[in-house]
Amino acid sequence: MSTVTERTFYSGVDSKPPYVVEQHSAFRLPQPPRIPGLINGMLVAVEVENRLRHIASLVNAATVAYQSQQLHEYFFTVESMLLSMRRVLDDLVMSLYCRLKEEEVVRTRRIEVDSYGALFRSGKPTPFGAALVADYIHPNEEFADVLVELSNSYKHSYLLAETRAWGADFPTVLAIYAPRNDYSKPITFHNHSLGQLIIGFNALVAGIAQRSRKIEVPAAKEDGAHDA
Repeated sequence: MSTVTERTFYSGVDSKPPYVVEQHSAFRLPQPPRIPGLINGMLVAVEVENRLRHIASLVNAATVAYQSQQLHEYFFTVESMLLSMRRVLDDLVMSLYCRLKEEEVVRTRRIEVDSYGALFRSGKPTPFGAALVADYIHPNEEFADVLVELSNSYKHSYLLAETRAWGADFPTVLAIYAPRNDYSKPITFHNHSLGQLIIGFNALVAGIAQRSRKIEVPAAKEDGAHDA
């Protein structure tokens, strides 16, 4: 029988409603370079700013649905919230990659690191991934990992319907995570407070925004080099 491990994220700070998603101006977020003929990097930062606003509205809607005991409305709103949170994380990672590797991206028009997951291979960080996590994600790696597993579960888990539980005295987010739905191997049961996830998300985005402002000179890699 497979081993089941419960995973619960706790920020170290108690959470109480109303749950507030912190907002960030595009000018305070990582702004990838302009790639001629492809995209104005500023638009990526604006998209993240707008998505943060959308996530705030989803959190408010989820809270209202929970308080009024609208079961399915709550679950599907939380699902939308998690997927948008994951998109913010992936966009920020892509933006950092494009800034750090600007010359290469402009020359090749390839974004090799296009998500948080692309920082890892076989569960371990690549050399570039380890450096980016240490410089921009730390100390919020745990929440980033939780968010990735939650969003993957909501997108792919065949057992998602088994987590539609109700009855806690505060909004919770549940999921069953098994890579590629292989339930013959260890399984993770996610059991989180919605409020704690908001705190973790706020800390992750704020940390990336603050550290990204220290980037001054793009670190172009040598011809023939390959990170991931």
